[in-house]
Amino acid sequence: FRVDGAGRSAHSESARTMLKEDLRSFDELKSKADVAFRSGSYADAYELYTKAGTKSPRDVNVLLNKSITALRLGETETSLKDAQTARALLCEHSGEKENDWNGRNHEHHAEVEEVEEEETRRKER
Repeated sequence: FRVDGAGRSAHSESARTMLKEDLRSFDELKSKADVAFRSGSYADAYELYTKAGTKSPRDVNVLLNKSITALRLGETETSLKDAQTARALLCEHSGEKENDWNGRNHEHHAEVEEVEEEETRRKER
């Protein structure tokens, strides 16, 4: 452990390098997941979105993509859980209370609503 400026500089450079690698890994995982989703490989896409989510657990786009993918796989409860987590994050970012959420103010409103409606239809069957 070094207290001098050189030690801090080396440590912060190492931290920046690790952060860049994590971001690159996140981008690669998300990109591969997007390709898998578009090609209809939903199980692969879900796995890749899940891995991307471990790199950036508060990324709303990954959560919603993961939610839609789970819905395509017929995993409605998992889909709903991811959509609800995304909605909670959107509310947190906007300062709205979750139970007063007016999704129309968010670009992701349609995705969240689609998942919630599908879960409602599934329960009614």
